[in-house]
Amino acid sequence: MRTIKKILCPTDFSPLSENAVRYAWQLASVLGAKIDLLHIIFPDTESIEIPAAALSVTRRKLDDAEQLLLGLQERMKELGDDVAAGVWVEMGSASPVIAQVAERENADLIVIGARGDGRSQHKLFGSNTQDVISLSKKPVWVVPEYAAYQSIAVALFGTDLSEATPFHVWEASQMLSSFAPTIKCVHVQTANKAKTAISMQDLEAFFAQRSSTASVSFDEIQDDEVAGALQEAAFSWEADLVIMVRPRRSWLERLLHHSETLAFSKRAEVPLLILPEE
Repeated sequence: MRTIKKILCPTDFSPLSENAVRYAWQLASVLGAKIDLLHIIFPDTESIEIPAAALSVTRRKLDDAEQLLLGLQERMKELGDDVAAGVWVEMGSASPVIAQVAERENADLIVIGARGDGRSQHKLFGSNTQDVISLSKKPVWVVPEYAAYQSIAVALFGTDLSEATPFHVWEASQMLSSFAPTIKCVHVQTANKAKTAISMQDLEAFFAQRSSTASVSFDEIQDDEVAGALQEAAFSWEADLVIMVRPRRSWLERLLHHSETLAFSKRAEVPLLILPEE
């Protein structure tokens, strides 16, 4: 059973990322999870011809970043001092470093901010958010720019009705067990979509026979645009969270394949939980 005991939350100290940290902190408080705050810097290259100077600048950046993280940690304690927290300062390129630290530190979840329209000019929270989604082997919880934390009463699960769908829905219900939410599973059927592996009736029968901390229901929508249909459904049902699964693909498949998960994350106005396919 997948549980959330450690959350990794990257920040570039912008208002956008601080909102994501605020969201992650309150989520950690409810889940009883530890939170690690992460900031990534680039090594100094302007003084590369003078190694001692470059090293001095880099060390100063590291020290400054650590102090900023500690200050952010203190501000977050106003939301609740029951959350255990740590700080990490790393060097390198944002997206791969976030994925690497999540693996190294055994994080159960990455919480990261993003602008819904994908136009962010921040070093961390522009296209890098999409890269983190693609690279991470851990679940990623995307917090839109102005999203405020609230308890998860209704979660919308966008499903492609693959053979793994029962497991993914069960996994999501276990991750969110602290909220005991209603999970509305929605399949968007487009005109050109191939036949699905399982049916809604199969899913209903599967969950009807199993007790769960979540109430699970199923629906199908006819639409030619998956991301837009899910966005409308999320507003219609007043969902507090949208859940999607990112299929496992090679770098070439990611390059050539249109990802509905990434498409939704670029326009999301509701927090989005992305589960990586095992």
